[in-house]
Amino acid sequence: MYAVAAPLTASSLTHCPSELRFHSADETLNIAYFVADSASAPRQVNVVGLDILTGESHCSCRAAECGRACWHAALIQASWDGHEARILAARYNADQLATIGRKAETMCRIYRLRIGRCLPADAVTLLACRAETQARRGAALVADDLALVA
Repeated sequence: MYAVAAPLTASSLTHCPSELRFHSADETLNIAYFVADSASAPRQVNVVGLDILTGESHCSCRAAECGRACWHAALIQASWDGHEARILAARYNADQLATIGRKAETMCRIYRLRIGRCLPADAVTLLACRAETQARRGAALVADDLALVA
């Protein structure tokens, strides 16, 4: 089960998004996975996933397992927004974004047919393009709403 936009916690104020390390991207589920070493359990790694379209997150840490908010889920959106593929996608103009997104989607489909999985670079590029497309649509909707109010 995924939780929507985890709230900041006291522990999240002592951590920063760069403590979450990018692990992988699943273009079929639209989830970006990050990892962080557990402070409470040596040699354990916590995995946190972010649904890039809904903003929901899920973490494997002890706090999340107990139903409490964790810093991993609170900071994963910022970690995703700071990922190099996400930053690059934000710099594309609309035509570039569409072209690169279609190419990544095609490459993912081809590799899934050939070897059963796609290349990690194609998956993260596709997720970044999807996230940027959604962000621009959201910004356009907000601008339209503001124009109606004015």
